[in-house]
Amino acid sequence: MEDLTAAVWRRLEREPDVLQVIEMQPLDGGRFRYLIKTPFDTFPRFVIGTTDATLADVRIRAKCGAEWNAKRLWAEGQVAA
Repeated sequence: MEDLTAAVWRRLEREPDVLQVIEMQPLDGGRFRYLIKTPFDTFPRFVIGTTDATLADVRIRAKCGAEWNAKRLWAEGQVAA
């Protein structure tokens, strides 16, 4: 699964609305949870979401303006998969 996670990470980083993938975690059912930094100068700067391996089914779970808040939500698992 690690190879697939790395492949999804690289694929996500090539998306135009993604500046950097900060965290990624495989989930059951072939989905992945991610925390990204966007290239936007305004809200949202950080997004937590889930996707499938092909990025065809992306679901945004939280949007944050501050990195500390996005990382807090990620670490606490407050954003449901």
